[in-house]
Amino acid sequence: MAAFDIYIATDGDDGTGDGSEANPYATLDKALDEAETLAAGDTGTVHMAAGTYAEANDTMGGKWVFCIHW
Repeated sequence: MAAFDIYIATDGDDGTGDGSEANPYATLDKALDEAETLAAGDTGTVHMAAGTYAEANDTMGGKWVFCIHW
């Protein structure tokens, strides 16, 4: 089982970001979409920079998602 880390920040970019700490996504929705792609049997963490995020409700297919501040 591999682990993955995905980063988001209010100044990130869903179009050009790759989800890394140096090049984060802008939205939790994008991070969860990416996590769902990566999560086939894997575990991971979505790291959220401080800020306010306006997001749609996304349950990621009933899987648990843990987000932490970085």
